[in-house]
Amino acid sequence: MSHDVVADRRLSLRKGAREGVPVAISFFGLFFAVGVASEAARIPGLHCMLLSLLVYAAPAQLAIAELVRSGQEGVAIVVITLVINFRFAVLASTLLPYFRGTSRGFLALGAQTLGATTFAVGFMEARRENATDIFAYYAGVSIVSYPVALMGTGLGYCVGSALPPIFNETVAMILPIYFTASLADEWPKARPLIAGLLGVVLTPLVARYNMVLGLVCIPIVVGLALAALPARSTQPGATK
Repeated sequence: MSHDVVADRRLSLRKGAREGVPVAISFFGLFFAVGVASEAARIPGLHCMLLSLLVYAAPAQLAIAELVRSGQEGVAIVVITLVINFRFAVLASTLLPYFRGTSRGFLALGAQTLGATTFAVGFMEARRENATDIFAYYAGVSIVSYPVALMGTGLGYCVGSALPPIFNETVAMILPIYFTASLADEWPKARPLIAGLLGVVLTPLVARYNMVLGLVCIPIVVGLALAALPARSTQPGATK
């Protein structure tokens, strides 16, 4: 490996670590809420930490806590978690072309820290003209944010029982706010916005009668319906 390649990799790693600080701050708050919700659902502390360590997906973990609290069966929890985390397959396939030349071992480690936010900052860096080693940059972001997320989970779990009840009600709003903020990034794309709005309206209505149907079937039905719609033509002279 040439000296220039090593220097570029170190530079990208440091840049990722520096720009990963805001990600780490946001992750601390989000995973703190995960810890609080897990404690409220009476999930054992060890299991809570293992979920953050191995699953590392706050939306899925908040959903798991809510499902456990409502008394859902284990099979339903596993299915819903898999459906929520299926988005990572799309994110990974989008980033993978920018990680060419990276060993499979490092790719496996990088997959563990993949999330909506780490994907977004990594993808934006990859699209820059002066980008060098994208995986090193992504690794820098992950090295900073991953441990902070684990600390947030542990602290939230430890102090959750001491927090006033109103805080637990606020935690319940974390997930809707998170998805709303993610959806705002899609503006002005029509399909993601329509999918998000349909999910916001239909999921609570169906989940009120059957949570599994609301959290699993509605996203699948909405996704298939939008995928079946004809794509907008990009040919010259097409109606806009």
